[in-house]
Order: sequence, then C-alpha cells, then structure tokens
Amino acid sequence: MVEATFRYANLPVHQIFSAEQAEVLGVPGAVGSGKRFTPKIEEYAAFESALPAVLEQARSDNRALRQLDEWTGKSEGARNFARQELAKILDRLPDYRRQVFAVEHEGQRLLFVNMLPGADWDSFGDHIEDWRERPIETSDGGFWYWAIAFDPQSGLYSLLDLHGYA
Repeated sequence: MVEATFRYANLPVHQIFSAEQAEVLGVPGAVGSGKRFTPKIEEYAAFESALPAVLEQARSDNRALRQLDEWTGKSEGARNFARQELAKILDRLPDYRRQVFAVEHEGQRLLFVNMLPGADWDSFGDHIEDWRERPIETSDGGFWYWAIAFDPQSGLYSLLDLHGYA
C-alpha cells in the first residue's frame, strides 16, 4: 500500500499517497472531492522548502495570513488565535508527520498536506500508528493537527486549516 515513503534531511518520515490510494482511501479536508493525481517528489520538495518562511510571515503579517486563510481576517480574535497557533507550529515544524494528497481543486492542482503530531508527543504513546495507511481527520486537537494546501505551479499556499481545542 505504501507507494512513496522517504526522508527529507532531518525531517520525519512523510507519506505521499498515490492517486490510486487517495481514490480508495479518500482525501481529508476541503479539497477531498476533487480529481486525484500522484504528486511528484519535486513538487513536494518545493512545498517543504518555503513552508517555514511562509508560516513565519503569516504569523507576523495580517495580509499574508489572510492569503493563507481568509477566515482569520474576519476578526482580531481569529488573527490572534492564528498567530499563537502558528508560533507553536513553527516551534515543532520539523517534527510533524505529513500526509500528502494531490487533488485538482477549482481548476488548480494542489498538494493537500495533513500535519500530524510526532509519535513521541503524547505521554500515552502514539495513538495514530496507522497514519501511513489512512487519512487522519480531526476537528480539534489544537496545533497538533493542521493542514495546508500548496499549488506547485504558482508556489502559493492556501486553505490553512488550524484546529481549535475541544
């Protein structure tokens, strides 16, 4: 079932789902209904290379934050929440496990990257050991779970999905 699992420098193992796997398993989040394709390693490398700078800019710049997620532009409270969460995310960014799905959404070919906590973050152990085998969907969990989309053609990030706390 695992098509492309690899290491990027010091980053943890990432799971890239093929178009066939995504068709069978489904795709989480806002882009789940689009046509699937298998992403290229180069597309994913482009995603990873700019992500820290994009998140840092969004944390400090309201306009950059609205470009990632227009919801956060609706209130000062939402922007403050996003800034706080992005600071926590940036502190742990190398340690997230990534699930990568590629979907055509509104005429764009997007990589949809689901970010999951590292296996050693919880003192009770790894509660998502099967993350390489199925999409993980949550609606809460704070900065441990979040997602973002990336257009490899334009290099733009969008659809930032920060989770709240139950």
